[in-house]
Amino acid sequence: LSVLNDMGGRLFLLGAKPGVAEQAGEKILERYPNIVLCGTQDGYFKDEQSVVRKVADVKPDLLFVCLGAPKQEKWIARWGDLTGTKMAIGLGGALDVFAGNVERAPEKWQKLGMEWAYRLKKEPQRIGRMARLPLVLSKAATERAFGKKKSGHFKNTKTKNRYIFYLTGNGETVYFEIGDKKYLIDDLNR
Repeated sequence: LSVLNDMGGRLFLLGAKPGVAEQAGEKILERYPNIVLCGTQDGYFKDEQSVVRKVADVKPDLLFVCLGAPKQEKWIARWGDLTGTKMAIGLGGALDVFAGNVERAPEKWQKLGMEWAYRLKKEPQRIGRMARLPLVLSKAATERAFGKKKSGHFKNTKTKNRYIFYLTGNGETVYFEIGDKKYLIDDLNR
């Protein structure tokens, strides 16, 4: 966001409950006043093509897709290139955090990479979704040990000179690489 702010870039927020993307946008603009919030759309839509047109019409530089996994990854893979955005990133429930509706874990939980466990403690109804976490961790450890993937944190796909990133982080700061350059994706709660 700091890079987008420096360039006066355009941001579109997609996802969460009605009104949350707008709240998140207001908070983002308080911290990053040079960003142009060019659009928002809640995650409760039925007509995907109309959302794609809505995004494409405003030509964002950055699109946050916050529909939850795996829906956001599938949406980006299917529609990302048609939005015309330079970069689309799946960020799960980040809009609720940006809006101030969900509290992030204390810093010690974040540093241990256990933010997910803190959230489970606060929201026990998430146990069904969290029960799959050991399978994901096991797969990531296997891929890292046997070198099947370069990174367990993200997958990128280049299509028509745009890079699309699927972030699967655990609340830690994540970076991505294009060529030999590294870019940091920062958060609002630093």
